[in-house]
Amino acid sequence: MTTRLNTIFAENMIRYVALLLSFLMLAACEKRRTPERHLIPASYEGVVITIYEQQGFAELPMKDGFRVYEYPADGILITSSSQPEDGWASDETLDVLQDGTYRRISAGNVEDRREHFAASGYQGGGGEPKIVSAFKVIGSVKYWNSIDAKEYDRKKDEAIRKLKKLRAAH
Repeated sequence: MTTRLNTIFAENMIRYVALLLSFLMLAACEKRRTPERHLIPASYEGVVITIYEQQGFAELPMKDGFRVYEYPADGILITSSSQPEDGWASDETLDVLQDGTYRRISAGNVEDRREHFAASGYQGGGGEPKIVSAFKVIGSVKYWNSIDAKEYDRKKDEAIRKLKKLRAAH
């Protein structure tokens, strides 16, 4: 019985090591991209969204090797920069404190204020311009538990209204 258990254990360990090595090889093959630094107003709680590839808006600046996203108070950043390339990097999401210093926002379950979720995508067609966007959900556990799946859609709609209003003003 012990020999059979040892055999099963050894087979499972071989599978686990093979799976782990496969994952590490795939991860090593993915290309490195420019890291991003997302600067969020410390009082902001909600969805922050970036709308890319919009002519007439500022490019995202580079600072200390990071592509910098500085979100305004409404959490909507519109830029002429293109969406980041695929790949891996050590990104940062930081609170901008009243005195101008920064505090790291955790992506894990470490603190109450954290980055809960991030994704990107695009929409367009039907006569509407293509909108390339990315978003992050920033806030407390209480906030995260209070929102529904439509929160991103509401923020994206708000961002499109802001974009149209700014374009009309020019």
